[in-house]
Amino acid sequence: MTNLRTICYNSNNKDIHKAIKFERTVIVMDMAIIFMIVATIAPFLYIHMKKYIWAVVQGILLIGMWIYFAQSLNPATTPANFSIQWFAFYLCLVISEIAYVMFAIYLAKKIQLELREKATEKDDQPVSDL
Repeated sequence: MTNLRTICYNSNNKDIHKAIKFERTVIVMDMAIIFMIVATIAPFLYIHMKKYIWAVVQGILLIGMWIYFAQSLNPATTPANFSIQWFAFYLCLVISEIAYVMFAIYLAKKIQLELREKATEKDDQPVSDL
């Protein structure tokens, strides 16, 4: 049984080479879009944790990230490496991951605090006589 890669390597058809290259690009772009959507939600996590400066920084980086993405879709206007949009793209992704780690720690502390409060409320209640 032959697959597309075997046909590609055994033939000189440039259209098949382009199809395989396009397939790889689509998979990479799908993953990038997923991480970009996750990064877009991150400022709301910072706002929920009352870390407004981080939310503003993330919001500014989001604008640069989406501009970089839009420019990279058009082959005529490929953005330069190490440009402002390039830094915004990658910094936005890194800071969004920091947001999710901080949010997980925030939730763990909040749940722990609520459990402690419930335990102290139980201890303060008088024991009923049976």
